[in-house]
Amino acid sequence: MRTLLRSSWLLGHLLVVVTIVSFVFLGMWQLRRHDEKVALRAAVVAAIETSAVPIEQVPDGAFARVSIAGVFDATTQMRAVRSRDGESGYEVLTALNLDGGGALLVDRGWVGIDAAVPVPPTRIDGEGILWPSHGGSIPEEFPEFVSRINPAVVTAFFGYEVRSEYLILTVQDSPFDLKAPEVGEVPLGPHRGYAGQWFLFAGVVLVGYPILLKRRSAPSSSAG
Repeated sequence: MRTLLRSSWLLGHLLVVVTIVSFVFLGMWQLRRHDEKVALRAAVVAAIETSAVPIEQVPDGAFARVSIAGVFDATTQMRAVRSRDGESGYEVLTALNLDGGGALLVDRGWVGIDAAVPVPPTRIDGEGILWPSHGGSIPEEFPEFVSRINPAVVTAFFGYEVRSEYLILTVQDSPFDLKAPEVGEVPLGPHRGYAGQWFLFAGVVLVGYPILLKRRSAPSSSAG
């Protein structure tokens, strides 16, 4: 026992305690992220089921079915790589200058990978669902193709103060020149699985370290 209380061992004990606490903290953080995604999914589902309201009445960061009116800026166009029904293609994204002020990144619809992307109409009146940004870093150059839909990219390169969400366009005053966007679910991600891994790591250290101590201290006990 005295051996285990030496300063050289105490440092190891402290390191193990810090490691276990860190693993448990990371596991709890992943569970909180899962709960946030569940709440976000519920908020979006509730928004889909409501009637459309003018986008000017919806605060930034909220999710709702909204009505919009404005002018597209074709120079801001990006394509998000997405497959549909087993076919490769893109969701076409374009910034819309809203009549009431501000701007909004709009998912105008889907096009096959080999199809030409039509120029957006100059003006549009329509409806859509505000959808949470996928986040991600800002590239060094304006991207023609993206994997994550992040309205902040438009602000970074064009100076528009776009909303933090983007719009999935569901209704417009002219026929869709693309396949209409699909409104899906907010993915929950693998947070619960990651949490389980961190808790497992904590358990391995919690069980394994005492076994290691017992083996390391056994020769001293025998010698005594």
